[in-house]
Formats: sequence, structure tokens, C-alpha cells
Amino acid sequence: MRYYIFPFTFTSSVHFGNTSEGGSLDKVQLTISSDTFVSACVNEIGYNRAEVEWFLESLRLGYIKISSLFPFKNLSQELELFVPRPIYVGHRKYDTITNISILQEQVKQQKKIKKIGYVRASNLYNEFGQYSLSGVTDEPIFGQFLTSQRVALREDSSKPYVVGTFKFVPDTGLYCILGVKNEADIERVRTIFESLSYTGIGGKRSSGYGQFILEDEFELDELPLCGEDDAALYHLLHQEGSTYMSLSAITPKLDEIETLSQGSYKLMRRSGFVYSESIEAPYKRNSFYALQEGSCMPIQLEGQVIELCHDQISHPIYKYMKGFWLGVNIDE
Repeated sequence: MRYYIFPFTFTSSVHFGNTSEGGSLDKVQLTISSDTFVSACVNEIGYNRAEVEWFLESLRLGYIKISSLFPFKNLSQELELFVPRPIYVGHRKYDTITNISILQEQVKQQKKIKKIGYVRASNLYNEFGQYSLSGVTDEPIFGQFLTSQRVALREDSSKPYVVGTFKFVPDTGLYCILGVKNEADIERVRTIFESLSYTGIGGKRSSGYGQFILEDEFELDELPLCGEDDAALYHLLHQEGSTYMSLSAITPKLDEIETLSQGSYKLMRRSGFVYSESIEAPYKRNSFYALQEGSCMPIQLEGQVIELCHDQISHPIYKYMKGFWLGVNIDE
């Protein structure tokens, strides 16, 4: 499989709802998960039934893989690509500490690490091909979380509410990794991304949020094209690591659930609204749970494409919950 990086630079603020916080309009996050992004792609080409069927079947069979969107910076210089900090517990080590100042410093460093959401890909693959849990203690600024006051005027009485957004600083944005088995599929997927850039991704698109510029994609190869992070991603995508870290939101299949006891992970709730031309207004679908990006497993779980049904819609609703993994060697 060949892998490509697609960078998106946003021309407006974004509203990526945080459903783990209840899905209220003021709760937003920096990134967007693979299932939400794929749903946006399907909705964008919904007018072309044949293209939708090809896209979904390619995803289901694994001919096409799409990661969640993650932050990058320095697009015009040496591109820095960030991935989730591994959610890894590992084997606990108990050392005898006689100096209280050493203990306090270790606790302080552990607290710093817990606050970091994203690390550079090159931090997961050093000169020894390893990632050290103590190797990173800081996270760059990609933008700013903002809130704005709005008033709902569609009812008899006006109701104020708050909308949360995120504004990227210049030379930053989000990227996804596209994996394809057939090189001819790259152009078709690029066309979907290009069309989606004008519509926007995330919520509150009618207010102009979520529009982006599709920058030139590049292939991950053994020879780095932009810097050390893309070279690291190439090796991480192809190596067999001591553990595997997910780059997508994933819902395991029934026969894969037993493996969860051997891994380290966080669950996140997947909820939201369904948009379809066959209904007059969006409706809130049932919630389900998935493994969060950064979850670590001893093997690569395949995951599944979930089919949701509703009485008001004549066609099924699909959620892309398949795995996208990096092979990581963690230095404990």
C-alpha cells in the first residue's frame, strides 16, 4: 500500500464538536476523527450514487485507508507533522527513591506529559527506532480556541447561545494520511477532497466555518521530501513494532474485543446528527463508542464499517470505524 500526506490549510475558523463533552455548541476540539471526515466526504458526493458505492466498498475492503486529521506546522519550511501521544501504560517500574526533590521532579514531568495531546512523528522514531515517554515535555501552539455570542431568532422569543470555534495561526493546519492499493484511486479521492474544501468540514458550515485550501499532497517514501517527520511516518507505517498505535477512531469487531484487555486505550463517544436529502431536517442519531486515536494494541485490529438505520431514511448511514495503525517501539 502507498501512503500520501494531504495537508489542509483553513481559510476560516472551524467548529469540530467534542461529543465526549456532551456535544454542546461551545465544546470544540482541535482535530476531527476519521469517521466524521469520511462521513463528510460521502455526504459531499451523495449526488453520485455510483461514486459513493465505489468509495464505501474501497474503504470496506481496505483498498483505501484514511486516517483522522492531525495538526501540522511550518508548511512553507520544514514541515512538522504531529500525531497523537501514545496512550500507553506498559509495565510499571518501581524504583527506590531516597531524595524527595527527585521524586517531586518526576511527578512534575509526568504531569507535563499527560497534558500533551500531540507529538511530532519523529519523536516516535528516533535513531534507535524507538519512542521514549520522557522525550517530549511541550506542545506547540497551533491556534486559539474562541467563543462567540449568538442569538436564535427562529422562535417567538430570542434565545442567546454560545458557539465555540478554533482559529489556526498562519502556516499551520490539519493533514490526513491516505493509503491506497491502486494508484489510480488517488485522483478520485483528491477530487472529493477538493470539492469538500469549498463546502467545509465540521459544524456551522452555513456560517462559513470549516473551509480550507487543499495543498499539494506528497507521497511518503524512504527519501524524506519535507523533513524528518515524513521519513519517520514512512518507517512507522511499515515496521512491525512492539505495539501498534491507532491513527483513526476504531470500533473493534466482535472477535477483536478480547484483545482490548491486552492494550491501553481510551473510549470516546461518537454521536451527532445525520444529514440526508430524504429528510426535511437533520436528526440526532444513536450514540456508540470507539477507541480514541493514540490507543495502543499488541496487534492491528481491523475494525469495521458500521451501518446505522433509521425509520425516516430509506438508505443506511455508514460510519467508517476501521483501524489505521503505526508500528511503535516504546522505550520504557
